[in-house]
Amino acid sequence: MKKYVPPNRISVLVADPNPIASDLLARALESDQEFEVVEQVSEMDRLASSLERHKPKVLLLSIHCKALVAERFQLLASLLTTHADVAWVLLLDSSEPETVVDAFRARAKGVFVCTEGDLNLLRKCVRQVVAGQIWIDPVQMNHIISTVPTVHWKDAVAKRPVSCVLTPREEEVVQLLSEGLRNREIAARLNLSDNTIKNYIFRIFEKLGFSNRVEVVLYATNRTQEEKGPARSAS
Repeated sequence: MKKYVPPNRISVLVADPNPIASDLLARALESDQEFEVVEQVSEMDRLASSLERHKPKVLLLSIHCKALVAERFQLLASLLTTHADVAWVLLLDSSEPETVVDAFRARAKGVFVCTEGDLNLLRKCVRQVVAGQIWIDPVQMNHIISTVPTVHWKDAVAKRPVSCVLTPREEEVVQLLSEGLRNREIAARLNLSDNTIKNYIFRIFEKLGFSNRVEVVLYATNRTQEEKGPARSAS
């Protein structure tokens, strides 16, 4: 049976094979009335039916769901194509570079490392992914950047047809996307309509060959690092 969730609450589905850990996580979230845990799934073959029944805003997936981790989240990514409105977040015990990269490749909206005393941060993470933003800390971002082949963006841009080079306005949008701003916030910052920003983002993805915002963040980060050049050690 689908659990009723008041419209002012964030519905969350927790997937963790450890019932005790799952229950503790659910209680931690529901200690704030902004959140409603619709179900706790311990068997991964129930995940599809649970998503279909509850249609949660967020799926919190534990690293201990080894069946999904073993196949590099491909099954989960495929499953969530039919639930495009569900933002999913991977819960880790510690940062694991390969797993972090695989999760974002499977279009995770966030990777959260569970450490003692960080429940407020977890709730902030859930709020942020519901708002359409990406949750990632600097350590995890470094893991992702380290897997991206070194690309000299100036040379790459120079080799593109003129029609594929970003305009100054598109460059502004890239910068604001890399800062984690939502479409509405970018529109307000640039004094443009939401639809205009959507069109800019579509053209940016098309020109750069990207399919999601994480790739835009990586592009902007790599470009900034190249512009700054290698760090100099103090003499």
